[in-house]
Amino acid sequence: MKNKLPLIVIISMVVMLVLVVAAIVLLQGSSYNAKSSEIAEKTAETQRKVDEITNAKDTNNFTPTELVVAFLNEVKSDATAKAKLYLDSSVQGMDIKNTLKLGSDLANMTVGDSEQTVESDSSTVSINLVVGTDQVARTFELVKVEGVWKIKGITAI
Repeated sequence: MKNKLPLIVIISMVVMLVLVVAAIVLLQGSSYNAKSSEIAEKTAETQRKVDEITNAKDTNNFTPTELVVAFLNEVKSDATAKAKLYLDSSVQGMDIKNTLKLGSDLANMTVGDSEQTVESDSSTVSINLVVGTDQVARTFELVKVEGVWKIKGITAI
């Protein structure tokens, strides 16, 4: 009987050890599944954002926000004729500087945060600008004309 007691204790400990290892493996498996699901959701969301940006690009490979920034850079460098190339034909006669209402310190203008919404062939870009010491917001309405984004309107907020 003395020899059987330690054998029973050893077998019991081995069985408990196997059960603990099995429990750990099962817990890690469920944790892995949760993490895997979370990663899959983040990947899908990132792919949706990439698709949104890709679908928003025009035939010149500009997103609406990129077009607005390019337009503002032309205005900043006082290239009004080039800036008008970014305008829709319905607003070609626009006095750009007067419409933007940014004052005379355009050389020091910097572009800040922006937000873009795209619905089919129209888009709205809200953008923050820093001119001198002032921070101002402008909203640009864009339309796609023959596959190319064009600015249709500018609102000084």
